[in-house]
Amino acid sequence: METDTSGGGPTLGELWRMIERETRLIRDDMTELKEDLARYVPLAVWTASRRGDEMRLQALESRVDQQQTEHRALLQHLEEGRMADRERAERDRQVRMYQAVIPMAALLVTAALTVWSTLAGR
Repeated sequence: METDTSGGGPTLGELWRMIERETRLIRDDMTELKEDLARYVPLAVWTASRRGDEMRLQALESRVDQQQTEHRALLQHLEEGRMADRERAERDRQVRMYQAVIPMAALLVTAALTVWSTLAGR
């Protein structure tokens, strides 16, 4: 290390090299800081993005609620259709039963009257 003859400190050349080295280190640190900052999203952009995300989420929630309401309505309609089918099947069963029972009852009444009139006529 060259020393100044007057005070024993570093020479002007050494001071210059030390300043250049520190300047280079500061530039490297600034470059690294700039790269780090480039990775961060500005607050305004993040806020706008977040607001957009919240709006999309609310729209999706609304669509889900609408779909659930429609699903419930379809299930209700389906259940009402099933109930109507059951009632119709029960009415059809009763009609078929009456269609079979009434002629048989009429036949039995006719047979009973015939037997009675035959026995009464003797």
